[in-house]
Amino acid sequence: MNKLTATGFLAAALLTTTAAQAEDFTYSSHLPPSVAVNDAGIIPMFERVNEETGGGLNVKYFWAGQLFDATGNFIAVRDGVADAAFTQPANNQAEMRTNAIFSDLYQFGGDPYATAGAINETLLLDCADCQAEYAGNNAVFLGTHAATPAKLICASEITSMDDIRGKKIIGGPALARWAQTLGATQFDVPPPRQMETIQRGQADCTFASPEWMRAFSLADVAKSVVDVPIGSQFAISIMTFNKDRWDGLSPELRTAFLKNMPIAIADIVDRYVEIEAEVLTEQTAKGLMVTDLGGEYQAAFDTYMAGYKDQVIGDATTRGIQNPEAIVDAFLENKAKWEQLIADNGSENFGELLWQEVYSKLPN
Repeated sequence: MNKLTATGFLAAALLTTTAAQAEDFTYSSHLPPSVAVNDAGIIPMFERVNEETGGGLNVKYFWAGQLFDATGNFIAVRDGVADAAFTQPANNQAEMRTNAIFSDLYQFGGDPYATAGAINETLLLDCADCQAEYAGNNAVFLGTHAATPAKLICASEITSMDDIRGKKIIGGPALARWAQTLGATQFDVPPPRQMETIQRGQADCTFASPEWMRAFSLADVAKSVVDVPIGSQFAISIMTFNKDRWDGLSPELRTAFLKNMPIAIADIVDRYVEIEAEVLTEQTAKGLMVTDLGGEYQAAFDTYMAGYKDQVIGDATTRGIQNPEAIVDAFLENKAKWEQLIADNGSENFGELLWQEVYSKLPN
């Protein structure tokens, strides 16, 4: 597990907050509590914040869309209906045009540690327009994770590129062009409904992290995995705060959140990596076909990616984003930086690296 050294990160004043002063706090997510984001990240983070502040928060969770779906969560935070939530700019593009560009960068996602480091550094330190967009919606971005890379998971055995043609594949909008390149059709379905959609024959495959084979029961319908990474989900916010609520927290609580965000992000990524390895071993033993299609799939993806950056910049320009190339370049430069950091230091200290490189530089 990634853990930050506590020495010096919290002032002694944290211990002065008492349970009697606990503030009621609501957190909303369209995902169930059992998924890695919540089980390994969000819930333990709130528990640590509570412990370190002597019971500073009385947290009420609303899971699996009890209150709002992925789109509604952002509006709820903006309007103060929820104090914080899991949000996705791609679901709120009218309000979050600039931040939605990171959804378009999906296929640049790779190693989850390097990708998570890069997206958090870009959003928190290098993109003033991104921060301003959150602030303009009465919101504050505190951090996100990156999933392990997505692969093609199908309900039938895929033995050649021809087997993919004509398939109906679940995936986010950023994957539509890639699906078309494969001769397939892309459409979007929320993660909790993907297994049922495939089971009913309404979809043939999904672009998803193999971790979802456990988290969302895709193992029940999966017959094959094309073992070639084609990007990853990272353009989300696991902790979007209502700005008025954030500004109104005591300095001790804000410090506790900033200290614990890198730990939560690291633990989520650790869990993704751990579960993916376990589930692929388990399902392969049960007969899951794992193939790279003799290198043809990778070759097609490499050709596609040659023009990917220009596509993203062109789409962003069309949506009216000012200077999208600077945002894309900042992310790619940070990704290269974090790939080197992980190569030099390993992933075991990722939480500490994330604190040193990003969170320690944020104003409280």
